[in-house]
This record gives sequence, structure tokens and C-alpha cells, in this order.
Amino acid sequence: MNHVMPDDILNAICDGRWHSIDSLVRRFNIDVGKLKEALDSLAEANFVEWDVKRNKVKASESYLSLLWDLRSG
Repeated sequence: MNHVMPDDILNAICDGRWHSIDSLVRRFNIDVGKLKEALDSLAEANFVEWDVKRNKVKASESYLSLLWDLRSG
């Protein structure tokens, strides 16, 4: 299993679309528990929206806005 940094996750989901937890587990070859720990931290920082019921995650509007500001400024 690999170690995934939060910025790796954010880069993977910065398209603003919903991504399944399973697809991210496969993409990064990471334990689902470790991924969920990272997602918890990102959600706490308001960088991701996590639909626990559907088991999907996406970059939050506030994160995407910040990213846009950084890239264009």
C-alpha cells in the first residue's frame, strides 16, 4: 500500500465532479481506512465535500475558488 498526501487527493478530484471512494482507493493503491482518514482532514478544512451515504467525494466550491485565485493571480 502507498502513502497518499492530501494534495495528491485534491489534485485527483479538482475537476469538481464526484469521485467514488473505491475509485480513489484503486487509483492510489491505498487502504480505504487511510484514505478516509485523509478525507476526514480535508473535509474538516472545508477542502472537500464528502457524501458518506453515496460514498463519494469532490473538491469543495471554496477549495476550487481558492485554487482558481492562486492559479490566476
